[in-house]
Amino acid sequence: MYYDDGPINSVLRVSYYGRGVWETPMHPVSSGINSGPTPLLVLEVSPNPSTEAITVTLPLVRDENSSVQITNSIGQIVFEMKCPSAIQEKMKIEIPQLPAGVYLIQLLNSKNNIYANGKFVKN
Repeated sequence: MYYDDGPINSVLRVSYYGRGVWETPMHPVSSGINSGPTPLLVLEVSPNPSTEAITVTLPLVRDENSSVQITNSIGQIVFEMKCPSAIQEKMKIEIPQLPAGVYLIQLLNSKNNIYANGKFVKN
């Protein structure tokens, strides 16, 4: 059972029938890595896998200066483009120049925070 009495007093309690209760404090773990905000939305990419072009379904909730960024499997930015108008729901991206592989596509807001992402395979 987990009891949350705030960040300092949180404890984990486990009991075994006939053996008592075991209790340990819960401390937040810090890895030293700034993970940033957690993406809330998943971008739909079709067709997946693809060879020539992908169509990305964009969330309607985004700011005016949103951009789409595609990175390869080692984190290099291989494509970046400002999103079309807020009323456009789908965005077509030509990808024949990309080598075969797995790619991460991210939707960034004007402060470069990721708020949606997806993956696709280029054949």
